[in-house]
Amino acid sequence: MRITHIAALAIAASLSATPTFAVPITWHVAGEVTTENLGTYFFPFQTKLGDPIAFDFTFDNQTACSVCEDTLRVYDGSLTSFGMTVGDTVLTLPLDGSSIRLRNDWPAPDGSFVDEAAFDMAGVSSSGILFYGDLVFQSTSPTAPVPGIDDVQLTNLMPPDQNLLADPTLSFFSFSAQSDDGGYDSFGGRFLTSSVASIPEPSTLALLVPGFFFAWLMRRRAARVTRI
Repeated sequence: MRITHIAALAIAASLSATPTFAVPITWHVAGEVTTENLGTYFFPFQTKLGDPIAFDFTFDNQTACSVCEDTLRVYDGSLTSFGMTVGDTVLTLPLDGSSIRLRNDWPAPDGSFVDEAAFDMAGVSSSGILFYGDLVFQSTSPTAPVPGIDDVQLTNLMPPDQNLLADPTLSFFSFSAQSDDGGYDSFGGRFLTSSVASIPEPSTLALLVPGFFFAWLMRRRAARVTRI
């Protein structure tokens, strides 16, 4: 079932529309390992229970939604880079497919309400190893509104309040790697902190906007000449 989801992510990423004005946002998330099954050394590190781990990933907050509901939105192909750090080792994962899923006061089948920000990714390395994983930040409540993710618009997404990271059954990370011959590695854990590592400076955006207007104007002029 996981492989089917990965294939869907890769296909959706190839079909997703390219945004016209990309605004990259980088999150930094720290956690600790609580489960591990590392025997084939696909990951270039060995983790022990309780080891610290950090994630740095960037997404384009102008990505159009592929599922666009009032309380649930999915943004396929939105991740542009994803890395993890264990000790002195930094691993950049291949991204052949990715998605960000946002829920805000989403009505669950059991009658509760859910806030969620989930980041899924998958990719195949140059050596043919399939890597896939997810980071899930979630909060639930018997009534709405739910404290946590207050908007399903990707442009407004900020890391959740630190108090919402305490329950590892709701907020967690999980990563796996496997080869065609059946080799398999996996580990997972809970979050400790999250923050925005970088966003474009307002001065940078001020420079970008005239640039986009100039490019639009040149295309208009070129189109006019072509029609003549």
